[in-house]
Amino acid sequence: MEMTIASRGHIPDRDSTGGGKPATIAKGRSSVGRRGSASRNNRKAISSAKRAIRKLRKQERAWRPKRAIGPYMFFCKDQHANVTADNPSIPFTEIGKILGAQWQQMNEKDKKPYIKRSEVDKKRYEKELKRCKLK
Repeated sequence: MEMTIASRGHIPDRDSTGGGKPATIAKGRSSVGRRGSASRNNRKAISSAKRAIRKLRKQERAWRPKRAIGPYMFFCKDQHANVTADNPSIPFTEIGKILGAQWQQMNEKDKKPYIKRSEVDKKRYEKELKRCKLK
């Protein structure tokens, strides 16, 4: 049995009469799709409800403490001014690459102060988070 595209449920390239005309699809609005059959006012109500939910979520996040900073970020904060002073004309992305290369070349002994600062900041974050959750 020969299986054609039309018999598998796909739209054929040509109409079923065998003529040379390509198959056409109606251009009317369908009740099925991304927007569905919802009215314009209903869509506005849904979008305003979504905005209200986003606003509430943002307010929920406002009271949360700032997250703890990792050792690499402490290193970047300290060294950013030095790198920009040495290379004033390079773009921001290149500064990040230079800082990343410097961080990778450092040994554990050199990274120790930044790791220590990160641990202190992590304790600060956990303390503030507990305080906020109790409220």
